[in-house]
Amino acid sequence: MGREVRDLAVAMLVPALFPFAEGARTRRIVEDPGARVSHDLELLVRGVLRATILPPPLAVVPTPGRRRAPASAAALRRLAEQAVRQALSSPEGHGVLALMLAHEGGMSDEEACDEVLTLLVAGVETTATTLSWALYALARNPRMADRMHDEARTAEPGVVTPAALPYTARFVHEVLRLYQPLWFMGRRALETVRVGRYEIPRGAEVIYSAATLHRDPAFFPQPLRFDPDRWLTRPEKSLPRGAYLPFGAGNRRCIGDGFAWAEMLAVLSAVTTRWHLRPAPGHRVRAVADAQIHPDALPMSVTARAAG
Repeated sequence: MGREVRDLAVAMLVPALFPFAEGARTRRIVEDPGARVSHDLELLVRGVLRATILPPPLAVVPTPGRRRAPASAAALRRLAEQAVRQALSSPEGHGVLALMLAHEGGMSDEEACDEVLTLLVAGVETTATTLSWALYALARNPRMADRMHDEARTAEPGVVTPAALPYTARFVHEVLRLYQPLWFMGRRALETVRVGRYEIPRGAEVIYSAATLHRDPAFFPQPLRFDPDRWLTRPEKSLPRGAYLPFGAGNRRCIGDGFAWAEMLAVLSAVTTRWHLRPAPGHRVRAVADAQIHPDALPMSVTARAAG
């Protein structure tokens, strides 16, 4: 299932970002860059992780793996530049990129390339990992899947918002809490600041774990229990700042959080409307931390729901 949702994340993001042709050519135009994006992103994200956590003397050793990461970054930038040129030559094109470039006095070509790369990195890896954990939770909790199925069937067709799908939205909140994909994030202190009894000097790099914050029993009783209805008694807005950070915070908050919510609600509604998911018997799913905290493997059976 992990491979399936990764391909799905690419298939959702690429046509949303890039101008593409309607009709018979659409599949080839989406699948070709989609396959390249998926391959290069995996190498790039792993390379960035190694460069971040290794000591500087080791991070610059030119091993084959570290040489592949810059090559993948260059390939992704070439793809972004090609997309920008295509958007500029086709003003009637579709996609987020075309909208960014069409606005008078908007982004330069280089800025548009940077934004495309940011959305690619965030919009494939993180979305795929979160959806993997969401489907894992669905397979383990068939009653929750049934509630989401009933909700999706009675919702207005085509409307995928938290207001239209409140239980599904609570389910996503709980996935983002208990299975936060980013196991560490970093910030740089712009000035010297004291936190408790520690002084953080200006320019210091600070690493924090949202996955740990999300399991604080002071704000999330029985934190290891997967319970979407906990958000009824303690909604996100009632939590103190910094207790729940699925998309980061401040001016570094994820630019694509709204897009990610729409993707996850749409996918979960479609899946629960059509299929039953069941974990593969005898397989224990383990959390593995590399670029993100993801399932090591996610085999499961999928059967069609009865009509009606």
